Amino acid sequence: MRKLAEEWNNIKKLLELSEYEGNYKIFINYISKVRGLGAGQNKMRIKIPLILRELRCQNVYRHIPGKYCCVPDARVKNVAEELKIVLPHITSISNLFKASEVIYKYFGDLYDIPLFAYQDIKKYL
Repeated sequence: MRKLAEEWNNIKKLLELSEYEGNYKIFINYISKVRGLGAGQNKMRIKIPLILRELRCQNVYRHIPGKYCCVPDARVKNVAEELKIVLPHITSISNLFKASEVIYKYFGDLYDIPLFAYQDIKKYL
């Protein structure tokens, strides 16, 4: 939390710039490089799409593309594989957002939720 507080002004400034420019890669590139926003001194990666989705869904920033808002975590990746949805292996921030885009292509504004919930609801299908 301390690191987030230290970086808050930069984060907010870059979110506003990203909205103004219509280019959220500005924000993504910045936040993905800040050490200490992830666990311990790690960088934040997998949660960036979740942050963008929340900001989009709450209409805080109206122009965040949905393709940046799907979280391809382990549970989602496992179900995608089971359903024969091919996601890139996530070895970089670029591949993280390529995977997010694939998921968005299939599920739109439901985001990754159908994949995340699949194991819990498939018995009812």
